[in-house]
Amino acid sequence: MRKAKRPTIKDIASLSGYSINTVSRALRGRGYVSAEAKQKILQIAEKIGYYKDKTALSLRNRQTRIIGVVIVDNSNPFYADVLRGIEEVAYAEGYETILVNSYRDPEREKVALIRLIERRVDGLIITSTQQNWDFLLWVRNTGINVVLVGSHHEGLLSVRPDDIKAGYLAAKHLVQMGHRKIVMLNSLPHKFTSQMRLKGFLNGAGDEAQVRVINSAEGFENAYRTFEDFLKNLWSGETAVFCYNDIFAYAAIKCLNDQGLRVPEDMSVVGVDDLVFSSIVSPPLTTVRIDRFQLGRTAFQGVLGRLDREETIVDVELVVRNSVKRIG
Repeated sequence: MRKAKRPTIKDIASLSGYSINTVSRALRGRGYVSAEAKQKILQIAEKIGYYKDKTALSLRNRQTRIIGVVIVDNSNPFYADVLRGIEEVAYAEGYETILVNSYRDPEREKVALIRLIERRVDGLIITSTQQNWDFLLWVRNTGINVVLVGSHHEGLLSVRPDDIKAGYLAAKHLVQMGHRKIVMLNSLPHKFTSQMRLKGFLNGAGDEAQVRVINSAEGFENAYRTFEDFLKNLWSGETAVFCYNDIFAYAAIKCLNDQGLRVPEDMSVVGVDDLVFSSIVSPPLTTVRIDRFQLGRTAFQGVLGRLDREETIVDVELVVRNSVKRIG
């Protein structure tokens, strides 16, 4: 079957009786065209299914109005909310987004970035694997606006939560509730966020509590296995666990329950993020709230060149629920 011919401005001009220049002005909304002519032209365009050729426009304007977004895992509710914030501003500003998952694979991230650059995107928003810094700096040096979300690297624009404060608030709350031996179920040590949350947590605990750190790869299953191994082999009287994020906290709660232990009676649990599920798990999770939508919205402002500093930090707050027990 022969592919249907795409309607053109010439077709509209022929059907309307107006010149190509008049039709072009009417469709672009620029230059003088009588109200009667404009109405007739737009009606014909709609009837025959005419749409602007954005590729041709982008070649003329050297702007695609497309932003590439590389997410490490958009099935994670945290990143899904960040993406919603990005798309909210993109829609309001008349931009489109192309989403690519890297699945936390540095090589997939690099390939995704190359393909987006080949698509001539106007900017890139990245939740990075944090293992391609030299390549990201090279991309920035080509003139493409690059914005990191959730991490930071010198020379790159970034928007991130106040991770030091997140760790600090969690530690202070646990110490105030009487906990003196605490384990931190953290992500991998090379990650900027892991480092910052650990720094804040140690600052908050100070000399009042002993802190043991265990590290896990991202994801519910990895966190579960790591915490299970801790409970079976390393647990030495810790009464609370501070988790890198709420997904880790859900894993810790399930692991404790599977071992016949109760939260918070046998061990208190604190997370970071305040995902939608955190208020409905049993028990409701005490966590540090991050405004994921604001991260996304601010990142898009950055890719448009509207941020006046290299690093923008979004505030966080402690949300107290029922997963922490007062002891002592």
